[in-house]
Amino acid sequence: MLTIVAAVVALSVLLLLPVVPPHVVVIALVVTRSLCDFGISTGARIAALSPIGFACSLMAIYAAALFFLRETNIPVGLQKYSRRIFVCSGAVVLWVTIATFHFGASNTLLTEGIRVLSVLSLFLLAVSGRTDVDSSKALMIMGMPAVVIGLIGAAGVLPGAVNAAGRMAGTFSHPNTAGAFFGILVVQLAAMALARRDLCSIIMLAGALAALMLTGSLGGIVGATAGVLVVLWAQPGLAFGYRAVATGIGALGMYAFYKIFDLASRVSEFDWGRSVSVMDKPDSFQWRLENWRRLIEISSDSPVFGFGLGASSHMIMPLGGPPHSIYVQTLVDMGLIGLAALVTLIVFLFVKSIRLAKRGRWEGAVLAGLVAFCAVNGVVSNLIGYTAAVYLLVVSTAFLVRSSRRSESGAVTFQGRDVDRNTLVAGAK
Repeated sequence: MLTIVAAVVALSVLLLLPVVPPHVVVIALVVTRSLCDFGISTGARIAALSPIGFACSLMAIYAAALFFLRETNIPVGLQKYSRRIFVCSGAVVLWVTIATFHFGASNTLLTEGIRVLSVLSLFLLAVSGRTDVDSSKALMIMGMPAVVIGLIGAAGVLPGAVNAAGRMAGTFSHPNTAGAFFGILVVQLAAMALARRDLCSIIMLAGALAALMLTGSLGGIVGATAGVLVVLWAQPGLAFGYRAVATGIGALGMYAFYKIFDLASRVSEFDWGRSVSVMDKPDSFQWRLENWRRLIEISSDSPVFGFGLGASSHMIMPLGGPPHSIYVQTLVDMGLIGLAALVTLIVFLFVKSIRLAKRGRWEGAVLAGLVAFCAVNGVVSNLIGYTAAVYLLVVSTAFLVRSSRRSESGAVTFQGRDVDRNTLVAGAK
């Protein structure tokens, strides 16, 4: 019965996609993907949710292809992004081919390639911006359903949201995945609260922050802290004194959260003075160090191009788990070429975001904060493999980029398209 219902829903979605605006499609896919891993962490997985994650990847690719096949007049600004996305898609195919060369044909590697292509497709759909999208409202819609369900589960109303260690995973496969998702959301909502200073933004920020703390994800918490600090000091129109006082209050708040949510128990798990070679009962930090050491050693067998997309997450796992570092993961999967590209991209995006913020755009501060989050959280997490978090990240980035470009160019929305205001006035005359 569940299979029949799922098939009917999938068919309905396929039929509706041609008439649904791109921004609605991407928001729906982000929300759906953020909810469909409920119960994995606690063993209470709902069977009907299992195929939805992969279906979201296929839907994203299908929607992007459909949009560009039926779009006869692609805006000049969008053409630039579409060309870059096509180049990136070619790179995905290349590194999936490399993985196939090393490990043979595999459904796992193919699925990984489809997942990454779906991320690129979502960005392209979101940045297309054929309708006037309120980026701040879109950010709230995409992130808050997972926050609400997570908080309800943490309160004991919804079984299956908290694992045996007392960490809240909510609708995600692991507390660290939830931490990455909520961390990204906290950075965005902090910027919105600073820019709008309304009660709604502040309440949503408090909810997302509580959800982040309940995950006990130190990587997510530290990454979000770095991102919020960057947002605070990059946000345009704030006096130095305001920034300094806000930083101090934030530090006191973090200490209070440290006590309230008993994060000391997480920190006490680490035996900092112990040798990483002692692997009988390693803590998570020691496990990471040893895993990185072995993976870096293995990467020397294919240093330039790596072993292909998904290699370190599925095929090369010396300690039985993924890398827990986007930098080590990229080195193993894509070699020195991929690692250099990743570091260059992070630096480039951060510099561009700061420049945008200096021109008085709040979107620049948010983008800089998101880059900081990824750079810091990615040191100790599998951020690239957290599909729901990556979906939220790329779609939010696309909406923010589109919003900043529209504002700077003086564009307005006319008959579903972005049109320069001066052009519209001249046509009316």
